[in-house]
Amino acid sequence: MPYGGVVTPFGLDKLKVVEWVHSLLGLKEEVVCAKMNETEFPRLLLTLMKVYDMNSVLDLKVFNIFSEVFKEDIPCFIEAVSS
Repeated sequence: MPYGGVVTPFGLDKLKVVEWVHSLLGLKEEVVCAKMNETEFPRLLLTLMKVYDMNSVLDLKVFNIFSEVFKEDIPCFIEAVSS
């Protein structure tokens, strides 16, 4: 974001959605992963990190999601990011 630019705050409601998605991934259900892959949710998370680059709470939540994905080896989530 350029100096002096205005970005709408991310907000607690949206942060709760990110937490909810993290919980859903913890279920390790193929259906959940497939739906996230269809909606390109992993790419959306990366885009949000770029748009809200000064939001360390969001960064932490997204980092935790990706850490769990790679640690637990959830392939369809990884494929959505790498494609």
